[in-house]
Amino acid sequence: MRHCDGMIFDLSKCFTSAAFLGKPMLRLSKFETGDWLGAHTELPAFVDALRAGTARAPSKADAPRWFAFHHANTIIDPTSPELDLAQLMDHAMNPVNPARWERGLARYLGSGASALPPMPVDPELRALRVA
Repeated sequence: MRHCDGMIFDLSKCFTSAAFLGKPMLRLSKFETGDWLGAHTELPAFVDALRAGTARAPSKADAPRWFAFHHANTIIDPTSPELDLAQLMDHAMNPVNPARWERGLARYLGSGASALPPMPVDPELRALRVA
């Protein structure tokens, strides 16, 4: 995906990887697609935009927010040797936990995740955390 000009998806969740990489996409889905993805919906227009270099890409401002919230907060790696009952309960009780963000994004960035700047936490999101 890193080396392509654009991606085509149907009902796959792989659109999230393309979004993470900032790749233009054509998403053929019966489900709504967030505006921040900038997804095209018609093949001829998508191909023309790719050829012209004008294909819409995901919003650089909104994509990090979505990934920080969704992937870094809610995805569980069942193969992690560190996964225990306390982590499972934290996921169940706390939909938002900034302490999980670096580990969650590390799935995409590998060791480069530690180089991320600290992510500010919106007070409304912090209020969702159960003590």
